[in-house]
Amino acid sequence: MEAVIIKVNSLSEPANAARGSTIPMFLFRRWQSRNLYPKSLSENSIRILTILPGTWVETITCDLRETQIQDAGSYMALSYAWRNGDDDDHEVQITCNKTSIKVTSNLHSALRRLRHDRDGVKIWADAICINQNDNTERTCQVGFMRDIYAQSSEVVIWLGESSPEDHLGDMVRPMLTADESASLYQWRGDSTDLPKLRAFVSKSVEKLRDTAHSQDITDIFGAFYVLHALISGLEPTGIQELRHFAKSGPILRGFNALIKSRWWSRAWVVQEVVVAQSATIRYGAISAPWKFFSLAASQYEKARLEANADSAYPYLREQSLARFSRMVLEIETTRNDWNLGKPVGLLPLLRKFRSRSSSDERDKIFALLGLVRFWRTNEQKILPDYHLDAITVSLKTTKSLLASFGSLFVLAGTLRSNECCDSNPSWVIDWNYQPTVNEEIRLGNLRWYDSGGRNGLVELHQQRIMKVQGSCLDEVLWVGDELVDTTIMRMRHVIQGWTTIWVEFLASQPFNKRGSYIGGGSVADAFWRTICGDLEYVKTREYTMSTVKNEFRKATAEGSLAFEQLRSADHKHRRETSIIGGFWLENNDPDPEIERRNAFHYAVECASAGRRFFLTKTGYIGVGPRNMARRDLAFVLKGSQVPFILRTTNRSVACMDDRIETLNSATASQLTYLPAGKDAKAPEYQKVCNDVHTDCYYVIGDAYVHGVMNQQAMPDSHGCKKAQSIFLD
Repeated sequence: MEAVIIKVNSLSEPANAARGSTIPMFLFRRWQSRNLYPKSLSENSIRILTILPGTWVETITCDLRETQIQDAGSYMALSYAWRNGDDDDHEVQITCNKTSIKVTSNLHSALRRLRHDRDGVKIWADAICINQNDNTERTCQVGFMRDIYAQSSEVVIWLGESSPEDHLGDMVRPMLTADESASLYQWRGDSTDLPKLRAFVSKSVEKLRDTAHSQDITDIFGAFYVLHALISGLEPTGIQELRHFAKSGPILRGFNALIKSRWWSRAWVVQEVVVAQSATIRYGAISAPWKFFSLAASQYEKARLEANADSAYPYLREQSLARFSRMVLEIETTRNDWNLGKPVGLLPLLRKFRSRSSSDERDKIFALLGLVRFWRTNEQKILPDYHLDAITVSLKTTKSLLASFGSLFVLAGTLRSNECCDSNPSWVIDWNYQPTVNEEIRLGNLRWYDSGGRNGLVELHQQRIMKVQGSCLDEVLWVGDELVDTTIMRMRHVIQGWTTIWVEFLASQPFNKRGSYIGGGSVADAFWRTICGDLEYVKTREYTMSTVKNEFRKATAEGSLAFEQLRSADHKHRRETSIIGGFWLENNDPDPEIERRNAFHYAVECASAGRRFFLTKTGYIGVGPRNMARRDLAFVLKGSQVPFILRTTNRSVACMDDRIETLNSATASQLTYLPAGKDAKAPEYQKVCNDVHTDCYYVIGDAYVHGVMNQQAMPDSHGCKKAQSIFLD
C-alpha cells in the first residue's frame, strides 16, 4: 500500500479543513499528491529521500527532492517488502516535506534503523519516491528501476525488525573487548568475526544459553554462526551446534525467522539485488553482506545433495534451510550471469523466479523486464504498462513467447490452477500461479526430449483459439496420487502406490504381453525410467557460489539398482545412528550406494515432484500435471518437445471473417537475437478464417510419456498417425 495521509494536523493542511479533523481518504490522497508530488517527474529524473538526523525515539523526518538520475550522487536503495508478517494493517506516522504521512510499519522500521544521529541519510524507497497514485509515473519509473538500483552506492536488503524472542548475540557481549563489542551485530564472513565466534562456543556463554530456556528462544546469532561455519568450509555434519539435539532447535528457529520475511518471496527483489554494486542484508540491528549468504547457501546445497537422504540429522530434513539455499542461489546465479554479461531472456527469468509473489499481478512480469538483455527475432518486446490489466499482460506475454521460440515448448510447466480460471484461454500462462517443486530444473531438462519435433504450426483465431497440429496418443485410464512431499519416506509411500497400480494393470494383460512395454523395452525398466524422466543426476566436480549447476544425462542401466535402493529404507544406517551426550552421531563415511541412491532420489524429485503418475488404456505410462484426471487425452503435438495432456470442452467455435495471427509457421527457421531496445518487434502475418472449429480442447499441461519422447509417435512420421488440426481454448 502506498504512503497515505490519514489526518490533517500540519501547516500544509487544506485551508478549509479544521486542524486535526478527519477527511475522506480519497481527498487526502489527492492532497498528498499535490504536496509531496507537486509536479510530474521530468524525463530521466527520480526523487531521493533524505532521512534527517534524529534519535531512536524521535519521529522520523524526511526531505523529498527531485533530481536527474545521473546527478543523484551517493545514495542507498532500499530493497524491502512493503508489509511484513503480522503488521499488515499497522501504519506509522512520519513527516516528509513538512507533511504528515503514514507508511507501513516495515518501511518505518527500516527508515529508523538507517537513520543517523548526526548526519542525513540519502535513500531511495519506492513507496515514497514514486507517486503510487499516478499510473503514468509508475510506468515510467519502473523503466528506471534497474538503473536506480545499479547506480546506488549500496542496496540495503531489509528483512524486517527483530522480535523480543530473538537472540542477536547479547549473551556473548561480556566476552568481548570494547572494540569487538562495537561490531557485535556486523558480520563480514572473514577473520573479524572470530572473536564473537569463539565467545559463542565458550563455556560461559553455553551455560547462559542452557539457563535461558534455550528451547524458547530464536537463535539468530546461532544461525549466523552456522552460516560463517559453512563459509569457512565446514560440512554441515561437522558443525557441532547443528548436531546437538537441543541446540539445533533454536538455531533452526533462527533460520525460520530470517527466511519467513516476505522479502524472500517478492518479485521485485530479484532485479534489485542482481544489478547491485554492493548489497547488505539487515535484520533488525544485525547485518551481513549478500556474499555472506550466497557463499553459505552454496556450501549447504552441495552438502544436501551429497548427504544420506535417510539421515537422522534434523537440519537435513528442515525445509526452511533447503528453501533458504534455493532462494539465495536463484538470485546469486542470475547475479553472476548478469555480471558476466551473459544474454538473459525473458522466459528463463519468468520460470526461475515464478515462486516470487507481488501485490500487483502484473509485476510478476514487469519486475523482471529490466534484466532482459536480448529479445528473440520474433519476440514482441514487453514493456511495463500499468494501464493494461493483468489478464491482458498475461495474454500478450504468452503470445510473444510463443512467437519468439516458434515452439509449444513455451507452454510446458504449470499453466494455471485449473483449465478455465479466468477470461483468458487455458493456454495462457498465469505466472501468479505457484510452480511445482524444482519446476525450473525439470523444464531445463526438456532439452533431452523431442517427442513432436522442434517446429510446428501455431495460429491464433479470434485472439483466443489456438490452432496446432498433432495426434492423440491415448486416453488416460488411471491417475495416481500427487507426489507432494519429496522427503524420502513420503516419496517411497507414493511410489509404492504407483507401483501397485502398474503391477495390477500388467496382471490383467495377456501373459505374453506382461514383460514387454508398449513403447519398447521391459515393463520394469519403463517404470523407473518414467518416474525419473529417464534422466540421472550427475554430481558436478565444480560446485562454487558462481557456478551452481544441476547437471543431468540420459539414465543408464544403473538406475534400476538405484531405484531398488530407493524403495528400501536404509535401516542399516539408522541402526548406526545414536544420540550420545546430546549429539547426533552417525556414520558419514563415503558410500557409493548412498551416492547412487541420492542421485536417483534427486532425479525423481526434479522430474515428478508436484505431479502425478498415470496409465493409459493401451498401456503407456507417464508423469503429468497435478490437475489431470481420468479420460483426459495424451497428445503428441508438432513443435513440442514433450506430449501434452488435453481435455475436451464439448463445444465448437465459429469464425466469421476473423483475423488469423500466425505465431509460428510450419517451416523451420533459424532463430537469431536482437539486442533489447525500442526496435525489437515481431513481424506479423495475417489472414482470415470462416470455419467452424469443433471439439476444442483445454490445455492441462505437459507430460512425460515413456516410449514416445524421441519422435517414436511423431505425427506424419513412418508408421505413425496422420497429423490433424487441434484447437485449444
